[in-house]
Amino acid sequence: MQVDPQISDIEDRAKAAGLQMAPILRDADVAATTWWRWRSGGVEPKLGTLRRVREALERRLPTARDVAA
Repeated sequence: MQVDPQISDIEDRAKAAGLQMAPILRDADVAATTWWRWRSGGVEPKLGTLRRVREALERRLPTARDVAA
């Protein structure tokens, strides 16, 4: 089964930044089991919940200022 492009994008961006999904999911108040059900296609995420995960990722991504330091 194909992974939802939004899920893949979040995972790819986290991986590229050297981040693990577990802390991001904790920040977003999303259980890891929920994430894996979304990833497997068993359950479709609600837009608002998926947005929380994306925002949690954004907060953890280094900013251009961090990279320059």
